[in-house]
Amino acid sequence: MKDFLEIKKELNLTDAKMAKIFSFKNAMAYSNSSAKTRYENAVVNLYEILVLSYSK
Repeated sequence: MKDFLEIKKELNLTDAKMAKIFSFKNAMAYSNSSAKTRYENAVVNLYEILVLSYSK
C-alpha cells in the first residue's frame, strides 16, 4: 500500500493540481486547509480502488 507522497510523486500531483481537483481557490488555500489530510486520504483510497483493483 502506497502512502500519499508516493502516489503524489507517481501521478505528478502538485498542490495547485490538488486545489483544482477539490475546488479550492488556489494552492495556498489547499495547503492551509484543515481538510487537507482528508483530501489526501481520499486520493489514497481512490488510488487503491481505481489503480490497484483494475491492475489485477
